[in-house]
Amino acid sequence: MFSRFVEGDRLALFIHGPGCFASQPRMPSAMKLVLALVALVFAVLSSSPSFAANRVALVIGNDTYLHLRAGNQLERAGTDAAAVGDALESIGFKVLRGHNLAQLQMLQMIRQLREAVRPGDIALVFYAGHGVAIQGTNYLLPTDIRPSTESRIAESAIPETQIEQDLLGAGARTGILILDACRNNPFPPTARSIGRSRGLASSRETPGIFKMFSAGTGQLAIETLGTGDDDPNSLFTRVLLGELVKPEQSLIDLTYAVKGRVLDLSGGRQSPAYYDGGFANDVYLAGRADPVVAAAPPPPAQPVPPAPPVQVAPPVPPAPAAPAAPATAPEPPQLACTGASEHFAVAQRLGTRAALEAHLGFYGQCPYAPFAQSLLDGMGAAASPQALLAAPPEVEGAARVARARKAVSDCDRLAASDADRRRGIRGVAFSAIDTARAIPACEAAVAARPDDARLQYQFGRALEASGTRPDDVAAAYRRSANLGFALAQLSLGSLHAAGKGVPRDYAEAVTLFRKAAEHELPAAENALAGMYERGLGVPPDVTAALIWYERAAANGHLAAHGNAARILTGNVFGKTTHYARAADHWRTAAAAGDTDAALKLAVAIRDGQVAPRSGEEMMESFDAAARTGRADALLALAEIHLDRRHFRDALDLAYRAYDVASAADIASENGWPPLQFLSASLIVKVVRQARTLPRSHREYETFRRDFAGAGFRRFTVPATCAGSKIAFSVYAWDWSRDTDMVTPQLEWLEKARGCSVPGGIAASFRSAFELARDRNVGYGDLIATTLRDARKMPAGDTVDMARDTP
Repeated sequence: MFSRFVEGDRLALFIHGPGCFASQPRMPSAMKLVLALVALVFAVLSSSPSFAANRVALVIGNDTYLHLRAGNQLERAGTDAAAVGDALESIGFKVLRGHNLAQLQMLQMIRQLREAVRPGDIALVFYAGHGVAIQGTNYLLPTDIRPSTESRIAESAIPETQIEQDLLGAGARTGILILDACRNNPFPPTARSIGRSRGLASSRETPGIFKMFSAGTGQLAIETLGTGDDDPNSLFTRVLLGELVKPEQSLIDLTYAVKGRVLDLSGGRQSPAYYDGGFANDVYLAGRADPVVAAAPPPPAQPVPPAPPVQVAPPVPPAPAAPAAPATAPEPPQLACTGASEHFAVAQRLGTRAALEAHLGFYGQCPYAPFAQSLLDGMGAAASPQALLAAPPEVEGAARVARARKAVSDCDRLAASDADRRRGIRGVAFSAIDTARAIPACEAAVAARPDDARLQYQFGRALEASGTRPDDVAAAYRRSANLGFALAQLSLGSLHAAGKGVPRDYAEAVTLFRKAAEHELPAAENALAGMYERGLGVPPDVTAALIWYERAAANGHLAAHGNAARILTGNVFGKTTHYARAADHWRTAAAAGDTDAALKLAVAIRDGQVAPRSGEEMMESFDAAARTGRADALLALAEIHLDRRHFRDALDLAYRAYDVASAADIASENGWPPLQFLSASLIVKVVRQARTLPRSHREYETFRRDFAGAGFRRFTVPATCAGSKIAFSVYAWDWSRDTDMVTPQLEWLEKARGCSVPGGIAASFRSAFELARDRNVGYGDLIATTLRDARKMPAGDTVDMARDTP
């Protein structure tokens, strides 16, 4: 065990490292990790070699709930738990079983598990039944639970965190928690909702605890695949049963196999989630063959002196300070805990008192210290074995090792993404990456650690931010993606979708997005949904797009709320119930600061498509969007005040909308040219109705001449956006200016949205405008007349005249 660990994690590279830093006036974080790892080497060599982990499991299935309605009883929970218990027994677990347990019975079973677990054991808990998420905490529901308030339910249920604490408190080397509780909220809707409407909430990583949920955040666990499915177990459990008993499969391999199979059988509707807080790569539930090690020839027989007790030398006092060196930037304060996570991982893997005490000695103020202390508290009295320590192997290149560690630290500090970074490191926004420093640092880091997926991704990220070496960008992302790094899979998929540095390949982009989405990466789920919506790399499927958009939204992707709402209010859905569901998305996004969502919610309430939650919700939503300077929101408010005959407010808002729109850059949302027309024509309308004075008579006459609405028509033209075809509306009207108003709209579409229309479309509109000027006829009417026969236009340049509106 130890020899494989030394080789696999390169521990030998650090053993004589402290000599490199002996003259430093204070202990650097790198040296701290070196000394800590050396202490762990001593700790493991001084431990008993005969240790063998015991394996204990608690399996509970609750399907008959005494105080819930008949429709909320479960059919397969007890069967699932029994089958999992049998599978665990077949691979050597001692299994404690419970079926239809009330609260006190569940607590008694959990206590029995804790009493059965010895320090260093592997402990597993499987629960099938109802669960509910309340304020971010997941609770397992006993069979005597009663519908009540959130606080009462939380008091009567079993929190996920309590089971974690019991496993750690018992001293389990590895705790495994498998929850098949992702079903509909069993409590009836009330004036104040209880918990999530469906599924469990996302969890968090807990050092020493591996957690797997039968479905992702907010998803439902599928019981049956429909008519003809005679399997007595739920979808998740039947797949889990097949993987549990496979030898030579690590826990993380098992998890990926289960995720992939469930996702495939469910058609993408169910994706089991996992949270690895320990060593999923090193746990083999069904066993693993020991590596074959060639026997070394026996040494010549020599007298062996008695082995003295193992002792760790006291710290060497720092040498006198060297002459002052040129001033350098101080290390960030958080680096005092650099290496704590790696050190705790090693200590927990060893599972000995000496190892855990060594961690507390070096990192007593760092985040993992409470977990180490918890494991220590669960251990009995310390043993005192004697061991003869061999001299540490000689290692060359300590300075090289130190440089490599600095490069890794610099790469993290300069190029880490906030979405996936080491503890104690702040993420760097893509636009803020200092590429001149990040690229060489990350290049050195990946040279030292070529199999580190995170560093490979950060190297690609720094290169992409520089806008240079596109081939190297794709290569770095690919190396990281092949190692299973979700952010790299997303980034490489985006390159394939855009044809940037790699051939454009939508099918490959979909494959990569899907792999990243299986890790519950919200941006990947949103990207995959977009591919389904536009039919890129997969057949168009708005239902699948909606599933993935809502999954991304549930996992915290803000834009996914708006995307899901767009589909729900589109042609395929668009019913009243769908608008209500879309309104929930808009409300969530608006609460997070999305002004577009606030505006769309307000418009839907105004148009009677969504019932407001209060009498003020519509105006508050309009105000929220208007406060950010959105011309369209200002316009909407102006129209409402005009309808209410609040002329002064209406005129003020209309002028503000015109000023914003006329000053906006063509590439911005406010730069859409019709906003000028709509706000100016509204000013004319308010002045006429209120019989009031405009702010400038000359300006008002220009508005009255150019924006009065004469000949106003809308035309639908084909546009290509991100590789997919959409219908885009352009507007034409009569005015006195020398240039047409359609060309700026097509320019806005290109610059603000990145879309394009066939060249023949723009040329046709320009020709029609020139002809209208020459003949002194209405522009919109002339377009409708000269372009009515769309079939005579070149292929792909069609204007949909059936949808032009006066």
